[in-house]
Amino acid sequence: GTSCLIDVDTLIQKKKVVPAFDGLEEACGKACMDWYAEYYKVDYPLADFTSVPISDRGLRYENPIVRADFPDPDVIRVGDIYYMVSTTMHHFPGATILKSRDMVNWEYCAQPLTQLADTDRYNLQNDKNAYAAGMWACSMKYHEGTFYLLINGNDTGGWLLTTTNPEGTWNKKKLSRLYYDPGMLFDDGKVYVACGIGNIQMCELDENFNFKQEKRVISDKQGLEGCHLYKIGDYYYIYATYGGWPSGQAVFRSKDIFGPYEEKMLVEKTIDGKPNTIHQGALIEDAQGKWWTIMQQDLGCLGRFPNLQPVKWVEDWPVVGNNGVPYQSYTKPKAVGDNTIKRLPTTDVFRDYPLGQQWEWNHNPDANGWTLFERPGWLRLKTNNIVSRLTQARNMLTQRIFAKNGVATTGTIRMDVRRLQEGDRAGICVLQDPYAMIGVEVRDGKYQLFWRQDTLRVDPNFTPKEVSRSADIDSVVYLRASVDYATSLAKFYYSLNNKIWVPLGNETRLGFNLTVFVGARFGLYCYSTKNSGGAADFDWFTTEDTFDEDAIFPSFQTTLDEKMFTVTKIVPSQPTVEAMIGGWCSPGISAYFLDRHKENVTSQAIYEPDSVGIVEFNNGQMRGLSQGTTRVKTSYTDPFGNRVDTAFTAKASYFPFAPQFISTSIVGSCTYRQVNRYSVFNFSKDGQAGWVYSSPLDISDFKYLVIQLYQIQKADAHLNIYTTTNVKGACFSSEKFGDEKQICINLEEAKYTSSSNKGRNLDRKKVRMVTFTGGVANKPLYVQSIFLTNDSQYDPTGVVDVSTEAPSTSVDVYSLSGQLLRRRVRRDQALQGLSKGLYIVNGHKVLWK
Repeated sequence: GTSCLIDVDTLIQKKKVVPAFDGLEEACGKACMDWYAEYYKVDYPLADFTSVPISDRGLRYENPIVRADFPDPDVIRVGDIYYMVSTTMHHFPGATILKSRDMVNWEYCAQPLTQLADTDRYNLQNDKNAYAAGMWACSMKYHEGTFYLLINGNDTGGWLLTTTNPEGTWNKKKLSRLYYDPGMLFDDGKVYVACGIGNIQMCELDENFNFKQEKRVISDKQGLEGCHLYKIGDYYYIYATYGGWPSGQAVFRSKDIFGPYEEKMLVEKTIDGKPNTIHQGALIEDAQGKWWTIMQQDLGCLGRFPNLQPVKWVEDWPVVGNNGVPYQSYTKPKAVGDNTIKRLPTTDVFRDYPLGQQWEWNHNPDANGWTLFERPGWLRLKTNNIVSRLTQARNMLTQRIFAKNGVATTGTIRMDVRRLQEGDRAGICVLQDPYAMIGVEVRDGKYQLFWRQDTLRVDPNFTPKEVSRSADIDSVVYLRASVDYATSLAKFYYSLNNKIWVPLGNETRLGFNLTVFVGARFGLYCYSTKNSGGAADFDWFTTEDTFDEDAIFPSFQTTLDEKMFTVTKIVPSQPTVEAMIGGWCSPGISAYFLDRHKENVTSQAIYEPDSVGIVEFNNGQMRGLSQGTTRVKTSYTDPFGNRVDTAFTAKASYFPFAPQFISTSIVGSCTYRQVNRYSVFNFSKDGQAGWVYSSPLDISDFKYLVIQLYQIQKADAHLNIYTTTNVKGACFSSEKFGDEKQICINLEEAKYTSSSNKGRNLDRKKVRMVTFTGGVANKPLYVQSIFLTNDSQYDPTGVVDVSTEAPSTSVDVYSLSGQLLRRRVRRDQALQGLSKGLYIVNGHKVLWK
């Protein structure tokens, strides 16, 4: 009423400040809040969400400092700000970086790793997945104005990410090799990386992060991994963990980067008869010159949490905690600047683009399978693929579950189901192994609630459980997942009014299973078991026990921002997009809009190949049909009808050279890099690298397999063709390449060289692997091309059958001794009238039949 507004205005004049909202709605009603926000040009405050636990206790802090899954931490200080990066495995965007002023209160900073590989495994296609794989422990450094992330993709090789602004754009570079659990150091103009497990290697790299040399500096230390590398005073330190359960933390030191190193245990595996799980992390010097370490603490089903311990130095050795015993509570580090308490966000009402950094997709998302724009204020997940299991469903949006003391952590969604179709399922899950889910499905044209418990992969020893229940669902339903950290039990509930909650299904006991290798997460999902084209709309997600968006936030205005939807250009991910014949890949079409945001519009674009039969497109995915290349005209039309065009070259091959198609760990180790005109394989002795096919490859229509080298090889290399994925199984091995730059294998004469099948003809309808083998370590093989053909000019004898060749312009004919027989005659008439035999026609040996 009027008196209330006058009182508020008077209060502002007296205090010279804008008053808080506290109690305003209760005293005056929501209308007063709306007037207040508009009249004084202030935004509604974000609710004081208290569901996320904090470790700040005033002058002290409690461990763990973040009560959620941020494993394998590496921490640096740049000026007055601390940055912490953690492992994110198969979740993207990944390599989550937090920032802090005091190492106790943390905020989201960046998620710089957009993806590791655009393959079936990471796209959850063809029943493949990358659970427990992906981005493992990485190393972060700041050097001469640039932030560096050295990433270990445990199944995709090594990667380097760089930026001058950690909250801006990061540049990504594929490295020639993998560095397992790397610890990086810039020292006197050189780059060093300590890495490995059990045996630790010290690698030297050049300024462009190209490998130069390595030396084993620590040997035969079972389970030793998680290296962090420092130079402090006169010593080089390798700060590493003895992993597994229980775990210990050790440090090694030497005055020479290449050793020898001496060892000291800092945290023993067993402390006072109890197993220790605080290990693997970083050493940090704060702005006041005091030293600390942040390590991970293994804490059950919700994962591995960051743990902060003080460090003191005794005779140039670090001492962690209370002489090796970690503190549960300790005096808080002094902050420079903002020292307010921070809570990492969890609740989201889906009003902002892009998504908040608490969210990560389970595997690579299909950019056309979700949107915040089609129904502003809602997250829409679409059923763009058909699967039978939750764990193969694309576009599951996940976030970490925070551990609370004494009470369960809940995740609740408000979901509109009206766009679901027959066979669609949508809801909320707790993703671990086993996992459990609650949702709505359409069965026989009716909405039905269901609960299900199952394992990540099909397990013959596990019996899935499912419960269904009819409910009077008109449009909106509320679903809740609850995880009790103390008992590791997950429970599920539903409500039709956000007030009365009804349990559904059984309890699910969670654990930290290495088949997932991350803590349990809340996941929002929508997938189809029958037909694509459906969708579910999520209004909000919250971890608060009670939540009402309308009571906290102003009414959402769904006005269309023209700049947000007006396209300016589209760009393919690369000028040439390679596809393996029989396999799918994404051309990755990005659209740029007037408001400067970028979206992936791959499945909304229109594709027109210049040549038919080489590639085909379906829902934005490109499949290789036959060996060859073609230009592909591509267009996209925005919601206002503006059309923009681009083009790219599509290449289909049995042997594509893009890094995502090359397996470098078939036998031994191999590094691989692709340059402009050739590809470089560098093997360990007898190592193998090449192509592994998800299903048997039929090459029986081809006579020859041709390998063209960029230069004469010294790797003592040859080629293998397997009809099994076992390197000890049925295989044909070619002769060694020797000094030839072009090697042609007559497939019709290829016979198994492996012992069990030796002498039998190669079954060309069941090829499973094609690999190169190097017999000499560290000698590169430069491959320019490899292809299948029936062209007789590639006959291994060097003889061309002229009867199969088309007429051409005039040619000269010579005898084998070099005598000119005919000058400038038609190609198809060149040998007519001559006796049968061998001749030289147009520079080729020709057999006249």
